[in-house]
Amino acid sequence: MHPSSGDVYLLAAPQWRRDGRALAWLERCDGQTRLVVLPEIGPAAEPLPWVLPALPSGDQLFWAGANKIVVGPALLAPRAVASWSS
Repeated sequence: MHPSSGDVYLLAAPQWRRDGRALAWLERCDGQTRLVVLPEIGPAAEPLPWVLPALPSGDQLFWAGANKIVVGPALLAPRAVASWSS
């Protein structure tokens, strides 16, 4: 994945879904904090981006299901939750 323009900085290590068929990460781009999910791995896969409020450093990503991501210091302490339909 490459940004369409500008620089992108990873804020948290990318996290693979348990089955290895999806990937999510936190990034800062153009002054925005974004959660980006690649819901499937493949050449036609389209990323799903969500703009988030500023997060404290150290927040992590947790897969809470096949189509749900939790962002926060722990799975049960979410600051943001994103879900989508497949």
